[in-house]
Amino acid sequence: MKDMIRLLTCFCFLVIALHAFSFYTWAQDNSGLVYFNDFETSAGNEWSNNKIEQTPNGQGFLGRFGNDTLTLTINNLATHERVRVGFDLYIIRSWDGDERWRFSIDGSEFLHTSFSHWGNQAYPKDVIQGDYQNPPRTGAAEINTLGYGTDGWGDDVYQMSYSLQHSANTATFTFSGSNMENLDNESWGIDNIRVLAYSGIVADNNLKTRLNTVLNKEEGSNLTSADLLGLTSLDANELSIADLTGLEAGKNLATLHLDKNRITDLSSLAELTEIVEITLDENQITSVEAFATWRGQVKITLNNNQIRDLSPLVDNPWLSGESEIQVKENPLSSAALLTQIPALKALGFTVTHDEMPADAVKFVDSRLEKHLRSQLKKSDDSLLTTSELKQLTRLEARNLRLKDLTGIEHCTNLTYLDFGDGNDIIDLSPLSNLSQLQELYLWHNQVRDVSSLANLTQLTRLDLGHNKITDVSSLSSLVNLTYLRIQENQISDISVITKLTKLTELRTGYNPLSNLPDLSLLTELTYLEIQNCQISSLTPFTGLAKLEQLHLWDNQISDLSSLNDFSQLRELYAGHNQISSIPADLALNTLTRIDLGYNPQLKDYSPLASLSQLTYLNARNNQLSELSTFSSLTQLTQLDLQENQIVDTSALENLTSLNELYLRYNRIVDVSPLANIPQIGRIGLAHNQIIDVSPLANLTKLHRLGLRDNRINDATPLINLVNLDRMGLQENPLSNVSLTHVIPELRNQGVDVNYSSNWSGTALQLKSAFLEQLIRTQASVPLPQTYNNSMSHVLTSDNTTIIATLNLADSSVTDLSGLDGLSNLTSVDIS
Repeated sequence: MKDMIRLLTCFCFLVIALHAFSFYTWAQDNSGLVYFNDFETSAGNEWSNNKIEQTPNGQGFLGRFGNDTLTLTINNLATHERVRVGFDLYIIRSWDGDERWRFSIDGSEFLHTSFSHWGNQAYPKDVIQGDYQNPPRTGAAEINTLGYGTDGWGDDVYQMSYSLQHSANTATFTFSGSNMENLDNESWGIDNIRVLAYSGIVADNNLKTRLNTVLNKEEGSNLTSADLLGLTSLDANELSIADLTGLEAGKNLATLHLDKNRITDLSSLAELTEIVEITLDENQITSVEAFATWRGQVKITLNNNQIRDLSPLVDNPWLSGESEIQVKENPLSSAALLTQIPALKALGFTVTHDEMPADAVKFVDSRLEKHLRSQLKKSDDSLLTTSELKQLTRLEARNLRLKDLTGIEHCTNLTYLDFGDGNDIIDLSPLSNLSQLQELYLWHNQVRDVSSLANLTQLTRLDLGHNKITDVSSLSSLVNLTYLRIQENQISDISVITKLTKLTELRTGYNPLSNLPDLSLLTELTYLEIQNCQISSLTPFTGLAKLEQLHLWDNQISDLSSLNDFSQLRELYAGHNQISSIPADLALNTLTRIDLGYNPQLKDYSPLASLSQLTYLNARNNQLSELSTFSSLTQLTQLDLQENQIVDTSALENLTSLNELYLRYNRIVDVSPLANIPQIGRIGLAHNQIIDVSPLANLTKLHRLGLRDNRINDATPLINLVNLDRMGLQENPLSNVSLTHVIPELRNQGVDVNYSSNWSGTALQLKSAFLEQLIRTQASVPLPQTYNNSMSHVLTSDNTTIIATLNLADSSVTDLSGLDGLSNLTSVDIS
């Protein structure tokens, strides 16, 4: 579609877009120069915004800009036929491909594109072409040279040039950015801008002079497209030619020699598909995009340039496999050397290039390669070598969506490696020889086979949780392990762990274990997690005298009689079991945390009364109604009693150390016992039958309060809770004073108050509870005890139209706010 638009536009003017043009090549070609600025001192009023900054490396430029539109207007141009503009575009900091950048001349758009330091980008194509498959920084002339940082937080310089047919005496150039974050994250700038106005189709004076000589035309003649059609060959070596604009008219050129010039941009050659030989050695060329549509057998010589990427040649389906490409003495990227050149050779091309370093490393996953470069502070497209990878001793690579670890095998000095979470690794074979590894984290991947880890005998910590592993027998050689996590896999047999006698922490829950081995040999264990494994008793753990934490959630345990055997136990998590009793002689004074939730068969909690050090207790969903047993647990800081049958909370008033208390889904009406817990910071009281919240008014250290689905009319006492940051009041039949005064006031104090306001009509903005009651009585709109979704209890201008007069005599009403909402009120008696 874009090509069609530009074709139609040719009826008005001819557009030639030249990407990646170096301004420094114009230094000696000043013919027609009408404007230049390097912004080292100032920008004039010709700019709509003339702010100037210096890069961290000391270069002046125009910017920084973000979601801004910038214009340059040049007036009083002399007679001319064409205009050419070139500039450096600075792309600064964390561009990630969803930003937009545009350039136009006199309202005609030449570029609408995206740039990126992370994912793919559109440039050098336009976003309207829908092509976002170009790697980050494609076409950049400089990478991380301005001093703004490295890797994705660095900077790029793109050297742009555009030319068009133009005769007006004014030219306006427009630059704009959109969809950007703040300037500290994403910005752009302009530097080294130069504008030329000239006649004829050839812009470069040196090229024009050579063409006039070859075509036997008078020196200085302005050339036309018809003049160039007769050319079949051109030898223009060593002439300081910088700009090839105009050569696109040489449709019949077969040979073209342009060695030892100052050429940076080849886009004018893109349609010269009759060429069979072209030489461009010793120029400043950065892109071979112009050859993307060439056809047949061609010899292309590009030695001693600045080319990094050869993908346009690889992707060209029309070039003959017998073509010859020469790219010696170019800063070719690792992708060009390791992937693109082999691909060209596989197609039959003859490719001449510099030899790669013998220890260059090839990666399959570009994300892994990029991440390793960033760790080594290498440029984005340079080769990585084995000697460089050996410098790494630690590597963290989470959330990169890595799939293939090929190349990591050369990081032989790694002692710490973290690929946990946010990756999709299946094959671990590249890790098999990383014999120095001491810590390896692979949780939340797609691993199935762990046999490649058998040789990593220096490992002390191994995390394989949340994968697709079925067999861990190959881990038997890892006898130095002190930490092993194999949770959430498909393992049925864990007998191998009996050989790992140095283990101090074992996490093996959520596996379909067919049987549990004898764990008594693991005498160093201090932490054991074996949740959801169909365990029915504590017998397998007998002898683990050093256990400090035991996680047994979601099993079938009914008997805790051997609990006293674990004399060092500090934390026990045994929720979701079938526990019916606690040992009467329980004497674990070391216990500080215990979870017995979801054991509804458990009735007697009295043995817990002796646990004087307990700071955390969970007895959720256990059909509890009586709490007296807990009154002696005065060290408790967290107590979870949700989903029970509690009515009376008076037993909790002595628990003055509580910081968190959860009582959701009970039958509580009276919360006055909680007024004696001044240190409390969180209370969950949703889904109860509470009416009066005034006992909570002095709990000024509260920062979270849940009161959803109760019977609260008056929320006024809650205004005093100055440290609240979040409160839930949904599904309460709140009064108008609470709705229109208390909640807004709390929100003004910075409290995130959850309450829906889906009543119909305009609510009366009342501040006096006495006034509200008088209006309710006269309008016959009483406050209900329970909430209804229609919220018909809210006093509005619609349901109070019956009130024409209001008698406030002898009342205690002092604030008449809200009376203006009584639309039919004609008189008020306040005598």
